[in-house]
Parts: sequence; structure tokens; C-alpha cells
Amino acid sequence: YYDMIEVPTNYLKYYFTYYQILDLKNKYKNSWGDDYSDYRFHKIYLDTGPAPFWILEKEYEKHR
Repeated sequence: YYDMIEVPTNYLKYYFTYYQILDLKNKYKNSWGDDYSDYRFHKIYLDTGPAPFWILEKEYEKHR
């Protein structure tokens, strides 16, 4: 509660990031077809580590 009072817009960056991840997931779910699995998607995401979304997209392209 106190965090929301001190920095009321802080939650927006997490909200926006959620939708970016969801867009990536939907893009590669359609692209990979039957080869898609949530496990594979999240493993690549976690193995890449903290990175901008353009790097994440390149990593997903490598694992196509």
C-alpha cells in the first residue's frame, strides 16, 4: 500500500511488460504451431535472462 502511495505509477511498467510478454507468446505460439509448448517458451525466456524485448525476439527466432 505504501509503495502505491509513494510511486503511484510504478505498477504500470509491470502491466505493460505483461502485455509485451503476452504478445511474444502469441506470436511464437502461432509461428511454432505444434512445436509450441509453454515449457519451451518460458525456458527460452528464463535462459536468456534480463534482456530487452528485441533480444528476446532474436532468441526465439534462433530456437524456431
